[in-house]
Parts: sequence; structure tokens; C-alpha cells
Amino acid sequence: MLHRLSIDSIGNVATQSQASSSIDLRIAFQLPFPQRQEQRRHQSQQVRQLLISQLAETLDQDYTLESLPLSKTSLGKPYLTSQPSPAISLAHSHGWAASSLSLDTEGISLLGVDIEAIRHRDWEAFAAEVFHPKETTWLMAAQDTERDRRGLTIWCRKEAIVKAIGVGIAITLSEIAVSPAGQLIQLPISLGSTENWNIVNDTIHDREQQAIFAVAWKNG
Repeated sequence: MLHRLSIDSIGNVATQSQASSSIDLRIAFQLPFPQRQEQRRHQSQQVRQLLISQLAETLDQDYTLESLPLSKTSLGKPYLTSQPSPAISLAHSHGWAASSLSLDTEGISLLGVDIEAIRHRDWEAFAAEVFHPKETTWLMAAQDTERDRRGLTIWCRKEAIVKAIGVGIAITLSEIAVSPAGQLIQLPISLGSTENWNIVNDTIHDREQQAIFAVAWKNG
């Protein structure tokens, strides 16, 4: 099933395309393959197919998997080599695939998306390594499934920011902090100011499956 979401410049999310949309987000789910290598290959194709549909419908650019002008930086950040070349970001996890495309090529300078299937983790051990103390406090105030949701929300927000900037795993994730309300409150000095950043996140459902997604972008 395809989920199409539109996000405006201040983070309002709609399930239909809006004239004020700044970001087109498409999410799809398909039951995972039993073999990990086959699953990764399929999801790589799936996110590219989502991007192809976005380019066709929003920019009137028609591509196939073979002709898609997609490349990566040395740290793995995907980008389009065509003109115009709006900011993009791709993500996949356990059957989920997500593609985000900037519709505001002048206003949005950085864009990142992440998605994670909801599943249990040992968050207490995990948080000590990658979460900011304020994030950990919010996480540990919850129990059971709600703790899983909060943990994945924190993780997806951080990953979306890292993917938008394009620094891969070259930074310490605990140096990035996002408030429970979704406001970026701390970045490493080397990555610039926290100003002009926007973050949205939500839970998405498909059949009996659920995932957390986050989109982060910087204006200007």
C-alpha cells in the first residue's frame, strides 16, 4: 500500500497534495523477504520506485530504474544529478520504504527522512550510547510499548537530521538533541546552528504493521 503525505513549510502534514506543500513524502510497506540480502536489494529498488513516481508527478520527469539520475556523496548521501535537482532523502526498514522530495527548491537547503518498524529494544542500554540526557529522561518516563515508540521517535529524528546534513556516522549522535515536542535544541558546533530546522514525525500503519517516521529539513 502506498501512503502519500504532504508537508508544508511549518510542518503541517496532510494526506493529500496541497498547493502550499513544501515536501512530498511517500511511504510503502511490503512483507519482508526471509533472506536479508534479497530484502535489502528489494527495498533499494522500492525506494527508487517511490522517487521515480515523485519525479514524474511533481516535476514531469520520467525515469526508469536504469535511467534514474541518482548518485551518492562519499558519505552516502543520495542526490540527483539532473536539473532541476531538488533535495531528496531515502530510507527503508523491515519492509518499510520512504522517499522524501523537496517541492521548495529555493527554501529548503537540507532534507532527511528516516523510518523504523516498531519493535522492542533494550532502550536503557541503547540510550546510554546515542541519546542526549534530556532525551533519555523522556524515554525512561514511559513503559513497555510507549517506551518503544519514544525510543524509535528519538532515533528517527536524529537519523533524519544526520541524513539531511549528509555526515553519516561521522558524528556522535548523543551530541544531537531534540525536545519531546520535536524542536532541535542541540547540534555539534561543527554542524552549525539549530536555527531554521523543522522536524515532523508520526506513526504510520499498514495492515497489522506499524512504523515511526521522521522528516527533518532546514530552510535557507
